[in-house]
Amino acid sequence: RDQGQLLQEMVDCNINAIIIKVAALGLDPTKHLGLRISQIQPYLIKMNEKYGLNICGEGGEYETFTLDCPLFKKSIVIDNYETVIHSNDAIAPVGYINFLKLRLVDKKLSDESSYLDRLVGFPVKNSLDYIADLDEDDIVDSDKGVADQEETKDCSNQVKIVEPEKLLILKEQEPPPDKPYARTNVSGWCWLGGLVGQHDDCAEASRIALHKLCALLESENMSPCDLVRICIFVRDMKDYAAINAVYVSILSHVNPPVRVCVEAPLRADCPIVLEAIAYKQRSEG
Repeated sequence: RDQGQLLQEMVDCNINAIIIKVAALGLDPTKHLGLRISQIQPYLIKMNEKYGLNICGEGGEYETFTLDCPLFKKSIVIDNYETVIHSNDAIAPVGYINFLKLRLVDKKLSDESSYLDRLVGFPVKNSLDYIADLDEDDIVDSDKGVADQEETKDCSNQVKIVEPEKLLILKEQEPPPDKPYARTNVSGWCWLGGLVGQHDDCAEASRIALHKLCALLESENMSPCDLVRICIFVRDMKDYAAINAVYVSILSHVNPPVRVCVEAPLRADCPIVLEAIAYKQRSEG
């Protein structure tokens, strides 16, 4: 999609996102960090024309943090932060915002308001809108020769949009194998898996799985501080709050790893499975 149009849609939909990192020619951490995308939009367009900068930052030119949008039940307020200059390069300096204190603020929403209710009045497109936007010249009909020979019929009254059936989710009948493993290469990267939390209570299951992870790291002469990425497979995303409470109590160190949480069809007595990647520089000799 056209990146300029995409950014304009974000602005029109009241997405309050701020610039939290810059790393490109034309962007200055002393000037542009903390600006809302609506504020910096004209400048991004100018830098796109001048240097070819991706207007939406898809090349890593900048990163954003969303403070509020119509789908949020609460907005995020920054109480304290610091600016970090990672690289004071004369041509393309790199800098980012390090949040020191954040808080959530309630928004005036009806308790019964759905996600669709919150989007009323905003230019949000559905899948049919994108189809309607297609240029006829962009559509190639591979059977055009055959179609030209057939009699043209008016099918305008025959079009019927059928709502998709509710997705049927089947849960696994057997728990995943509870066999923790670690694979390390010569560069210092370590892949860890088979970390199953098997318990009827999701919080206790999370504690079991995370303790297995810490023990496995220790067996590889590593620590939680060496974790780079954790992938959490959960049976039900409704349990996320309970799982997260245990997670932050065990992995509470500075600069925690990137985390991905995915719902998976696990059994009721196996609410969580972990996979992780860690890195520790090998000592020479």
